[in-house]
Amino acid sequence: MVIALNALKIPMENGDSSVSCSSCHVRYFRRFGPPVAKYIKEGKIAHRGFVSSKAFLSSYFCIKCHQLPRDNRRLKGKLFENTYYEWKKSIYAKKGISCETCHTPHGSMAFKSIYNKDFILKAITIRLKRVKIYSGRVNTILSVTNSGVGHDFPTYTTPKVILNIAQEKVNGNIIGKSAKHYVIGWSVSLNLKKQYFDTRLKPFQTGILIYDYPLLNGSRYLKAWITVKPESHYTRFFKAYLKMKRLPEIIRIMFLKALKGDKSSKYLLWRKRVRIPLR
Repeated sequence: MVIALNALKIPMENGDSSVSCSSCHVRYFRRFGPPVAKYIKEGKIAHRGFVSSKAFLSSYFCIKCHQLPRDNRRLKGKLFENTYYEWKKSIYAKKGISCETCHTPHGSMAFKSIYNKDFILKAITIRLKRVKIYSGRVNTILSVTNSGVGHDFPTYTTPKVILNIAQEKVNGNIIGKSAKHYVIGWSVSLNLKKQYFDTRLKPFQTGILIYDYPLLNGSRYLKAWITVKPESHYTRFFKAYLKMKRLPEIIRIMFLKALKGDKSSKYLLWRKRVRIPLR
């Protein structure tokens, strides 16, 4: 129960219980901010002024929340949060492209991430090979390349990116048994002791779904689509704990609210429908 409560995410609107402005901007009772001209010029000074600091432009600034210490718990030799060192080993670090360059561009507080569809589409390359028929079988390949993410994609165990291909009837109905899937992510047990798979993509690596399946009666189209589940691990977590028979009602209500929010974070990233060349 203690583990469950500690892992319970508190919605941002609950103020002091969540990540606040002061987490990044207040140190030693003083306000700090990025050295961005539009914020510090006369008439644009926020909160009656702040101390301008270049620290806000450095990836090291993110290390406190997005990097576990070297001696922390590991699974298969891997830290559960290793984003800073993933970036440090990449070509992005060598080129001086910091975390802030993408996630908080030009000093903004956009905090773009896996939850933002347009942001992700700009960070990866999706390709669907020409659909062909060989010996009565439908063939194609759907691929995703980490072409613009400066660390593993995705970096944590939490999100999953799912590649899907299926045959479709002329009326738009998918033929269920024809569907094939490939998951990009790091899947572990809820107690964090077992790894199921780790298919995360390092910078410029590619994940592929090879589709090779018999052409079914009534099939006219091949549908390819990619879904993102930003809170996949937490969805599993809350579902498991909600099965507890003696779960206090107040905790059950909180878990149900969290689960609903996690489920609603799922979105369609990309899709394409191609007519099957019947020969």
